Amino acid sequence: MDQLSVKIVEAFKSGNNSDALRPLYEQALPKIFQYVRKNGGDFEDAKDLLQETILILHQQILKGKFDQRYEVLGFMYSVARNQWINKAKREKIYHKDPEFDYDYHHNIDATQLGDMITEERKTAVDQLMEKIGEPCKSLLKYIVVEGLKLEEVRKKMDFTSTNTVKTYNYRCKKKLMDMIKSDSYYSTVLTK
Repeated sequence: MDQLSVKIVEAFKSGNNSDALRPLYEQALPKIFQYVRKNGGDFEDAKDLLQETILILHQQILKGKFDQRYEVLGFMYSVARNQWINKAKREKIYHKDPEFDYDYHHNIDATQLGDMITEERKTAVDQLMEKIGEPCKSLLKYIVVEGLKLEEVRKKMDFTSTNTVKTYNYRCKKKLMDMIKSDSYYSTVLTK
């Protein structure tokens, strides 16, 4: 974790919120605004989004669920992006474009949003599958992705019985769910 992230996490933990908020407004807001503006929002939308994201970060830190391997600003951006995509899916977005000084309606294509969400989830799943390792990686691929029957999985993986496959399947799925629940990034991306 970088120095800024350490400073922000420690400030929130100690209750010194103003020391945590100042760098978040200075450094996260411009990046979030840039993303929101490209996707049909304005500065007020970005500020609202930043506040929602700060609340999520604050809760994650106080509950001890923030994964300190990640930088705070990267986490903020990822959460803000997901929140904006979800908002855009729920409603049509209007904003004033300061360069042209006229109001216009900006529809974000549902397919485009779906593709963005799907791609981010696919990346997260790929990362988790690498972390989970063998034999879980192969077993889950055979059962979930390829839809093989237990007997087919038993033969492919050289297990002694289908009961062994069932046991491994249960353990691997549980391990995967625990990994998702314990990591704020994965739980944000995969449980929405």
